[in-house]
Amino acid sequence: MWLGEAHPLCFDAEQVVAELVNNSVLHVPISGTRDWVRVHLGFGDDFIRLDVIDPGANVPAERFVPGEPCGDEESGRGLQIASELSERWGTHLIERGHRVVWCDLKMPDERSVDDTSPGVSPERAARRIAARYAELREAPSIVAAGVS
Repeated sequence: MWLGEAHPLCFDAEQVVAELVNNSVLHVPISGTRDWVRVHLGFGDDFIRLDVIDPGANVPAERFVPGEPCGDEESGRGLQIASELSERWGTHLIERGHRVVWCDLKMPDERSVDDTSPGVSPERAARRIAARYAELREAPSIVAAGVS
């Protein structure tokens, strides 16, 4: 990743990319021309944009809403994680039915960076994600307000 380990969004960006690429690997049927996934990183004034582009799976956009898997399920949280780590996100189709799922991660205010902020250390970041998972499991529902 071009952010570098010291970047305050490095851990969150890696997590979002891992979740979205994993979704591509799991849900896009593989064929001779459908065996790729692309990741783009862009920079705004106060955010970074991550685009994950794949060949598409001919799936309607309504399927791209964070689910609420049962607590024991080992999968089904990818979009939920990406949504929680992002300021906003969405999906759209481009030429030849290729799907783009994008996420904007807001740069933290320098005054708000402390030892629980992303990019500090893998151990602290792991504790942060574990705490967030616990919050998500207790939440009555997740609304994808950032979906466009």
